[in-house]
Amino acid sequence: MILESNLSLKMVQRICRRLGWIVPRKTKSDIIRSSRKVLRPAAPDQLWEADMTHIWCGSDRWCYLFSVIDVFTREWLGCAFDTSATRHNAVM
Repeated sequence: MILESNLSLKMVQRICRRLGWIVPRKTKSDIIRSSRKVLRPAAPDQLWEADMTHIWCGSDRWCYLFSVIDVFTREWLGCAFDTSATRHNAVM
């Protein structure tokens, strides 16, 4: 049975907000800010960054590039390029 009423969407939202059923949305600045402390290395080999990306290679289809970079010196420490994304490539 469908009941017809004169309740608008805004009125329903207002009632739900008053009852505490709707949590306020996060603003863009709340999403961007992180509660985690930013790690800043003071010397080489204290913090590394690993990345995996896929690259379209035509006849080989998708290939995968795994790379490790030292955050302090921005040096490329190692990489692996393969047609499959296996755990052995990620561990290097």
